[in-house]
Amino acid sequence: MKISIIIPVYNEADTLRDCLDAIGLLKVKPFEVIVVDNNSSDETSDIAGSYSFVKVVKENKQGVAYARTKGFDRARGEILARIDADTILPADWIESLKCIFKDDSLSATSGVADYYNVAYSNIFNAIDIHFRRKLARSEEHTSE
Repeated sequence: MKISIIIPVYNEADTLRDCLDAIGLLKVKPFEVIVVDNNSSDETSDIAGSYSFVKVVKENKQGVAYARTKGFDRARGEILARIDADTILPADWIESLKCIFKDDSLSATSGVADYYNVAYSNIFNAIDIHFRRKLARSEEHTSE
């Protein structure tokens, strides 16, 4: 399974290096890593370009949806994984993703959102997980 990681960025110089360092430490390497620069005015593009495994793509139309779409359009992997520039992937992330997609009935999956930068983040995280589980259960019942 070829996994493409797409990272849309806009002025992410403060977090991107840690994100890309974590990708560099993955036990199993992704097929490709695409950083889509959405008109950054800081060093984001230079940081991304300093990693040999990163392909930097430019999207001039402002907005994360445009940047994400550009990355998806450029990706050549069988599985398209979109993360944020402040994401720190665990070392076994690619293996876990490949394991998840061994199930042929799956066409998409999502990780848990982590509301770490807001007051009462534990409450937001609990609410997020509750609704994701509820949605998953309702999907199971509609597919029967």
